[in-house]
Amino acid sequence: MLRCVVVDDEAGAVEVLRGYIERTPGLETAAAFRSAVDAQAWLANHGADVAFLDIGMPELNGLELAGLIDRRRTLVVFCTAYSEYAAESYERDAVDYLLKPVSFERFLKAVAKVLGRRDGAEAPRPERGGAAPRELFVKSGAKIHRLDPRSILWIEKDGHYVVFHTAAGELLSRMNMEELLESLPAPGFVRVHKSYVVALDKIDTIDRDFVTVGERDIPIGESFRGALLRRVRSAGD
Repeated sequence: MLRCVVVDDEAGAVEVLRGYIERTPGLETAAAFRSAVDAQAWLANHGADVAFLDIGMPELNGLELAGLIDRRRTLVVFCTAYSEYAAESYERDAVDYLLKPVSFERFLKAVAKVLGRRDGAEAPRPERGGAAPRELFVKSGAKIHRLDPRSILWIEKDGHYVVFHTAAGELLSRMNMEELLESLPAPGFVRVHKSYVVALDKIDTIDRDFVTVGERDIPIGESFRGALLRRVRSAGD
């Protein structure tokens, strides 16, 4: 369970983020503050996994607060209405930078980045050729599903949706291919066609026109063949 802290001097912004946290499996609100000074005092004495920080706050702004947080314990995501602070936020080693108004889908992407950063820091080094697991949060209908990337066989684009094919079944989510690729742990997946992404370790055979995953033949697009073969050779080195 990720313990979250929300810091924003606007009550409405605090409630939006608290609502998103409550809707997301594996997250909980440990504390919420409208004063960065109060938040800093609390964080100095309590544990939190991630802090969602506004930037434009009186007395102590979000960038200054981030500099006072023990980053070995707490990751930082900035949430602000101003794009001009983006470069400075990454100099503060922020995991992500969200522009208000923050949509729930964009919030989930930030959570995925937090999980990736946390797993990269805490997980044991993967075996050669393997990808460090990183949980995905996938919105399907009114529900948010926690999805282990290791369970994915292949992913198929279907109009405005993508279909995650796993050993346990299928999961339909409204997103485009670019959003999908951004959310996946890159080392473990390869795009083989404009409409298909496959898990490298689930490929059984490759011929000129298809890769086979289990009993499913998945087409290889001409423009994707070279990259696929390079990834396969790299994985086998």
